[in-house]
Amino acid sequence: MNSDSDNLKEKDQLRLLKELYARIDTLRSEQPFAELDIRQFSHVGITDTKRVLEKVLGSLPVGLALVLPETGEIIYVNREFEQIYGLTHADIPSAALFFEKVLPDLDERISALARIVKTLQVGDPQKSQWDDELITDQSGRRKTISSLSFRLSSPELLITAVMDVTRRVVAENELAFSERRYREMVEAAPYAVIVLDSDLKITAWSRGSETIFGWAAGEVIGRAPYEFMMPHSNRELTSRVLASLYDEGQEQENINQNITKSGETITCRWKNRAMRDSEGRITSIISTGEDITKELHLEEQFRQSQKMEAVGRLAGGIAHDFNNLLTTIIGFSEIGLIEKGISPSVKESLDEIHLAAKRAAAMTHQLLSFSRKQVMQLRAHDINGIISNLVNMLSRLIGEDISLDVWLTSEPCVAEIDTGQFEQVIM
Repeated sequence: MNSDSDNLKEKDQLRLLKELYARIDTLRSEQPFAELDIRQFSHVGITDTKRVLEKVLGSLPVGLALVLPETGEIIYVNREFEQIYGLTHADIPSAALFFEKVLPDLDERISALARIVKTLQVGDPQKSQWDDELITDQSGRRKTISSLSFRLSSPELLITAVMDVTRRVVAENELAFSERRYREMVEAAPYAVIVLDSDLKITAWSRGSETIFGWAAGEVIGRAPYEFMMPHSNRELTSRVLASLYDEGQEQENINQNITKSGETITCRWKNRAMRDSEGRITSIISTGEDITKELHLEEQFRQSQKMEAVGRLAGGIAHDFNNLLTTIIGFSEIGLIEKGISPSVKESLDEIHLAAKRAAAMTHQLLSFSRKQVMQLRAHDINGIISNLVNMLSRLIGEDISLDVWLTSEPCVAEIDTGQFEQVIM
């Protein structure tokens, strides 16, 4: 079965080769593509002329092969042609043998021959060109070549010029990979990357730009940023930044407000870099922007917390002095309570003074503890008792137009609390 298949493939190859030679033989035009004018060498002998031609052709950086269209015989190949394919002229006396060695895979060889025939059928009858074709030299290396075949009318010759473009193709592939890698890096960045041309029109808009501002690339390419994403109040600042780029240097930084697609105003930090040509003229501007709205909000919160800390330290100092006054009040109220012969109404007032001073001392202690960042003092207390002590003060604080009803449990309700903190919550 395999033998029959191979025989069919061999027949396809022979058919295509015959068709190739027949097509080449019919490719004639009224005006020859080139003429090999031997008369310019008329002052030297035939042997010298041949030697001069071989020396010239052999020194060319382009591979050359001369083929007789009628028979497919390769009558000459230069040194560059032999180096590209790793074959000597003796190895490839005919085009058929050349294709067999260069394209050892039968399917690949038939495909290449069919492509050549098709190109000759639809292309310029005088010449045919193939770019970036893959071949295998005799060492097994894969190479990329570009070739051009054309016919001479006199003498009857088919000339094929070949160039090894492997290095160029590899360099182009590496450049394309590098460009793709850096583009993916830019697209993955969380900040905006915008490229402007010399007329300040947008030519590139990254995915980060779309995330921050809301517009897709198709909506902004070709537009100027000040048309849609800059408040009128910031245009003067933007003009100064751009003017400094043109007049002073390569890079400028600024912070300004911008408008998103939803109409929200945000604050962005921008870095603008000018790209110049060899004559120093700006060809483009690359702007990278970061939304710092939340950052500025956090900074404001931090400044506010610093103010609160300063107020806390001030309050701590005042509380310390106030605590000294409360100590005096508590002391004198206790002396008054132990005096004999005081009326019940005076005793009741002294009790209230003493109790209020004690509560104030507890709250002052709490304020001092907070300002000094001390750990709360948790102790077991009956919550019912603490609330009962607060009732009279609360009644006076809320006023006569509000009634205060308190329901306490019949049994003690004990919990570990800081009394100052608990009373502050109740207050």
